[in-house]
Amino acid sequence: MTINNLQLPSIKSSIVCLLTVALTISCQTLKPTGKAAGNKSNKGYYEDLSTYRPNSKDLLSDNRDLKNTVEDKPNDKKMNNRGTRSGGITKDITKSLEEKMNSIAELSQEIDKVDGYAIQVYTGTNERQATMAKGRAADLMPEAKISYSYEALNFKVRVGKYFDRLEAQKDYATLKKSFPSAIIVMRKFTINR
Repeated sequence: MTINNLQLPSIKSSIVCLLTVALTISCQTLKPTGKAAGNKSNKGYYEDLSTYRPNSKDLLSDNRDLKNTVEDKPNDKKMNNRGTRSGGITKDITKSLEEKMNSIAELSQEIDKVDGYAIQVYTGTNERQATMAKGRAADLMPEAKISYSYEALNFKVRVGKYFDRLEAQKDYATLKKSFPSAIIVMRKFTINR
C-alpha cells in the first residue's frame, strides 16, 4: 500500500463528518425573538404590531365631520314600548345623516347611464341577415326590447336590458337554440327619467 491509499479513506471520512456536523447545525430551529422569546410555549413567528393598530382616541378625532351631539336626560328613565329603559345618553346624528342622504340624491341625479347586459343574437356585415335575425328574435321574445344598430361596419342585433348576467341567462338559453352564435354582452343603458 502506498501513502496515498492510506490517506484517502481518512480524508473521505473527515469530509463526511464535517458535512454531517454542518447539516445538523443548519437544521436547528431558531429561537423566537421579541416578547415571545421569554414564552417557551409559543414557538412560531412573533412580531409586535401594536404600533400599527388604531387607537380609540385617534378614531374619535378622525370623525370630526360627524359633529354628533350628546344629550344627557337623567330624569327621563321611563319604560318604552320595547320594554327597555329610555333616556340616558343619546347621539343625535339626524343632521349629518340628512346631509349625506342629500348628497347621495344629488349624485344619483347626475348619473344618466347604468351598466347592464344584453343578448347579442347577430353581428355581421349583411344588413338583410340582421333584419331577419331581428324578426326571428321578435317572434321568440315578443315582450323583450330589441335593438338594431350599425357600428363600425357591423350590424348588431341585441335583445333585452338586464341589470345582471344571471337575469339574462334564462332568455339567453331560449335564444341560443335559434341563434347558436348568441352571446351575453355588457352594455350601458340610458336612464329615462
